Amino acid sequence: MKALPGPLPLAGDWTGDERDTVGSFDGRAFLLDVSGREPVGNVPDVYHELLFLGTPTAFLALLGAVRARHRYAIFATLLATGALLVALGAPLLWLPYELLPGFDNFKPLARVLFLFAFGVSILAAFGLDWVLRRPLLAGDRPGRWPFVGRAALIVALLGVLVWQMNEVGSRVMRHQPADTAMLYPETELISWLRQQSEQSVLPLYPMLDASTPMIFGVRSVGGYDSLVPRRTVDVWRVVEGSSVDEVLEQPLVWAYHARYYPESIRAELLPRLGVGLVAVPADVLSTGEWRRVLGLVALEERYSSDEGAVYAVTEALPRLQLLDRCEVVPDRAGALARFTDPGFDASRVLLLEEDELGESADCVRAPSRSDPGRAEVVETDLSGLRVEVDTDDGAWLLVREAWGPGWRATIDGRAADVVPGDVLFRAVRVPPGRHVVELRYEPPGFRSGVALAIAAIAALLAAAALTFTRFVRGRRAGARL
Repeated sequence: MKALPGPLPLAGDWTGDERDTVGSFDGRAFLLDVSGREPVGNVPDVYHELLFLGTPTAFLALLGAVRARHRYAIFATLLATGALLVALGAPLLWLPYELLPGFDNFKPLARVLFLFAFGVSILAAFGLDWVLRRPLLAGDRPGRWPFVGRAALIVALLGVLVWQMNEVGSRVMRHQPADTAMLYPETELISWLRQQSEQSVLPLYPMLDASTPMIFGVRSVGGYDSLVPRRTVDVWRVVEGSSVDEVLEQPLVWAYHARYYPESIRAELLPRLGVGLVAVPADVLSTGEWRRVLGLVALEERYSSDEGAVYAVTEALPRLQLLDRCEVVPDRAGALARFTDPGFDASRVLLLEEDELGESADCVRAPSRSDPGRAEVVETDLSGLRVEVDTDDGAWLLVREAWGPGWRATIDGRAADVVPGDVLFRAVRVPPGRHVVELRYEPPGFRSGVALAIAAIAALLAAAALTFTRFVRGRRAGARL
């Protein structure tokens, strides 16, 4: 698909142009709220308006809050009130915002508004129950009219809600339409990158931002995620331009959003990280900041269009490498400092951490051979890969992909240790000869979680069976009377 021309016809009052889609979804594209006000500064806070409950729900919730005295109604009132205060950042919450690390994560994107909606829904249920118990609808005599009246009221309330959601809700809960061509248009640049499936790409901001690379299967070292191993975040923060001391002293306590700017990026680290391509926005190519990058690392232009250009990192190290020489440092902090040192030769030496080495994973300190062996990927999927290795004297297999707790390896079917190599990658010690190494990821606690889930389901089924048995016995006892 070619780049979309002109302003995009998106839902609600969204205003934007083609540029906003080339870099993928950008919250700054939501420029106007329902009343047409401009946002303050460059960070509009429209996410707190993305909530619509409907007039019937609101009135019923008020009735429930005022009339209901049930403990669940009190709980729902407290839940809705607390969630709303957190979302709005009320002055009453100054203390937890200041003292509790990460508490402010609840406010961006209105992450707790679903709790507000949940509490209001519970109150609305109590309010509806109160209405249905009124004499006009409850009825003192048996018959169908009370039932018809209650059913008619419920249908009418649902009809109003559906109408409001269709006519009013879309103007409050504004969003881009659920159309792939609008959300993630496959531009010519993205199509070209999809063909380079074996190479990782570093996009200069705002190109390929957030989840765009994942959608198209592009192996990007940018993006946004809430669950990233600490050591991975540390390395890429240094690449962004932070010092090692700053990274170690000020760890992130929230989601990581990698943004690489030409004026601060440490481009000289890209080859040792295995980054094969750099995607550059068109308006950056003629700047002095980009000329600075060209002076730090050897690059060759491989693609160019109106969107921007893609350069190849000519000395990028491969995805797989066998190394027969290593260097051991005490811990992760020492590894980060050593790996980002300009004097470290990642093409010949593997960096290991003493506190991560297993008993069977010794460090080979012999002089490096010119050709320690061969390694080739024979199969890969979302949770692992299989590699054929041929080495005469034994070597370390380094896979330049993120390491984390949960990675396991087997060599010819026998378990082997997977340790962090070069801070953030996966390393496996392979003995001499020809072997098949398989690396597989299983989230920590996965098996325990499955066992607990099975136990919980079994307990629920047992409780349901016991309840049903008691119900049947009660009915039989009543029939005998």
